[in-house]
Amino acid sequence: GMHDLAGLDGPLAGLDDFDGILALESEWEQEGRRDGAKDGAAKGERDGRLIGLDKGRELGMELGYYAGCAQCWLSAHRKLLAAASSSADAAADASSDSGHAAGDGGVGKKGGRLSARAEKNLEAMLTLIGEVPVSRLQDEAFTDCVERIRGKFKAAVSHLGMTPILAPSAVSF
Repeated sequence: GMHDLAGLDGPLAGLDDFDGILALESEWEQEGRRDGAKDGAAKGERDGRLIGLDKGRELGMELGYYAGCAQCWLSAHRKLLAAASSSADAAADASSDSGHAAGDGGVGKKGGRLSARAEKNLEAMLTLIGEVPVSRLQDEAFTDCVERIRGKFKAAVSHLGMTPILAPSAVSF
C-alpha cells in the first residue's frame, strides 16, 4: 500500500509518496540548471576568449599595416630629401644650372616629398601606435586612440593621393 510520510520530521514531513517524487524531480531540475549554467559559463568564456583573440589579431594587423606604411613613406621622403640635398650640393659645386633635383620615384601620386604637416602627421601616428593602451582595452582611451590612428592614416593617404590596399576595418570594442 501507500506509505505515509506524515510521521517524518524534516523537509519531507507531511508529504505522501507522490509529493516526495515531485520534490525529488524539482531538486534534480535545479541541479541540472546549476550544472547547465556552470557549463554554459565555461563555454561562454572559451568562446569569448576566441573572439577576443580574433579581434585582437585583426586590430594588430591593421595597426601594423599603418605603422609599416608610415615608416615606408617617411623613409622614402627622407631619401628624396637627402638625394635632393646632395644633388643640389653637386650642382652648386659644378656651377651647373639644370634646375633638376635627383630622386624621382617618390611616395604617392603627388611626387614623393611630404609637406611638413604630412610628415608630422605620420610621425604622430607612429607615436600613437606605440602608445596604444593595450592593458585597458575596455576603456574609452583605447577606442579613442585607435580612432585617432585611423584618422591620421586616412589623412596621410588623402594627402599622398593614394588608395590604401587595406581599408581601415570597423573593428568595434
